[in-house]
Amino acid sequence: MIKKIEHVALIVSDMDRSIAFYSFWVQGTPSRSERGARDGVFVLIAHYKAKGIVFNTEEPKPTLGGGRMILFYGPDRELLQFVEPGQRER
Repeated sequence: MIKKIEHVALIVSDMDRSIAFYSFWVQGTPSRSERGARDGVFVLIAHYKAKGIVFNTEEPKPTLGGGRMILFYGPDRELLQFVEPGQRER
């Protein structure tokens, strides 16, 4: 199981637009304690829907490990995902 990410590389078509998107995306993200143990993904969805993010589905989908996940696109149509691990993945 992945516990940490050191860095991510993205190829973008408009650097200013991507910096604005990812800066906006990270700022104000509810902390783990604010999200709660089991409803964290729903808190994130509500938070980002209020900021204009459009998700690919209305509700998160189950993961193979018993968690939940939801997909959305970044400014260059890169597929992004929020994942809430299941009990077997923790």
